[in-house]
Amino acid sequence: MKEICERFPGSFEAMEPCDGSTPQERKRRAEALVLRLRTSPCRSIDDFLERNQDLLGDGKIAIASCLLPREDERRLLDTKDWYTYLIEWWLKRPVKLAVITFNYERSFEQAFYLALKDVCGEEEARTRIRGARTSHERQLITVAHVHGSFGLLPWCALPHGSGLPYGITQESDVGVRVKQAAEQLRLVFEPPTGRALARCRPYLARASRVLFLGFGYDQRNLERIDPIWSTEKLQPTATIAGTAHGPAGPTGPLEDEAKQLLRRWAGSEWHGELKVVPKKIVEAIQQYGWLP
Repeated sequence: MKEICERFPGSFEAMEPCDGSTPQERKRRAEALVLRLRTSPCRSIDDFLERNQDLLGDGKIAIASCLLPREDERRLLDTKDWYTYLIEWWLKRPVKLAVITFNYERSFEQAFYLALKDVCGEEEARTRIRGARTSHERQLITVAHVHGSFGLLPWCALPHGSGLPYGITQESDVGVRVKQAAEQLRLVFEPPTGRALARCRPYLARASRVLFLGFGYDQRNLERIDPIWSTEKLQPTATIAGTAHGPAGPTGPLEDEAKQLLRRWAGSEWHGELKVVPKKIVEAIQQYGWLP
């Protein structure tokens, strides 16, 4: 939200027009959005746009214009974080892994793809990650974006190479790319794409271990992947674990609130182990042995 307030009017004005607007018109629209955002009591851009749906189109463009440039492959390769930890673990133990993400950006699948390509080659990397939308029996990693994403990556798309590149590769493409990305986003209050949900629930039903990493425990997000409302049920003995790194909520510590929400989410038939810890992701994975 801070970045939108500081940079969006200038970046929107400078973009190549995709809707026939002039730079002056785009600047005026962006300034109108920012003026209302600065004085809003809302704590997230989703909440703000839910209350101001007349700004929804430009709001999505603002989100995409801030986040899409962060898809930087150099930064992705140079940063040592929990992606690195998970990828190194997975390469030694290639189990079936389903990732249900509420983020728009595509850093997770790109990081895995680059690591796999380095180890086993491009074709095998595409085969193992279900971005390619194949049903190949050797496919081991599925990534589903519940709220949409900035588009299928070129190595994911069919025909091969027809997707949208990771990040912005040319300054002249900024306006077109941002508009393409914005059109595919679904905010928390909007209906999600049915395809993403259809892919999520069967994986939850088969999972022996469900980890909530960096998750905000928004009730609506849990409802999106709610096994109680689906024909698919969570395994009764599945392990559920999650991080809860953040400030206390209105009803107490975040981890206590998260535990209550996850118990309700899992349903009355579930009686497995539940562990929520006030740790960052790498600390939690390392200290509690969440990766078998």
